Amino acid sequence: MGDDAPQLAAAAASAAVAAGALLAGAVLKRSEWLKHWNPRFAVLTTEQLYYYHSASPTGGVGERRSILLTAGMTVRACDGGLFLSCVPPFHFRCSSDAELRVRMPMWKRATQAARPARPTKLRAPPRPRPTLASWAGMLWLAGHTGLWCPHRCGHSS
Repeated sequence: MGDDAPQLAAAAASAAVAAGALLAGAVLKRSEWLKHWNPRFAVLTTEQLYYYHSASPTGGVGERRSILLTAGMTVRACDGGLFLSCVPPFHFRCSSDAELRVRMPMWKRATQAARPARPTKLRAPPRPRPTLASWAGMLWLAGHTGLWCPHRCGHSS
């Protein structure tokens, strides 16, 4: 973000809130791998968090990424910022402690009001593993039905 970044972020935040966002503004997002703090423009709605590379007077600019807010996500204060438990985790800083105190309750309300997580596919229960007794029973049965050759020659008798 350049020299006019604060003015652009304020204009973009006003446009996003006017369009129905709960919260919008410039944040520092921590990168997942290098752990660097990068400036981003974030928009929080009742269903998702969107973040962009930078801001413009009408909203975010650059590649838009989003995180679907689901029930069970938590928000906590961490290292002077907020940490959203999702995959991958979203860790960002506000511009001041005062802003952090204002944003924390809003984030908590948004995650508590989030829709339930999508149900996972139901899987069949795992089959029981064969025991030595069950293998012995199968071999005895196969030997008596002529399907198993006791000479280990690889074919049925």
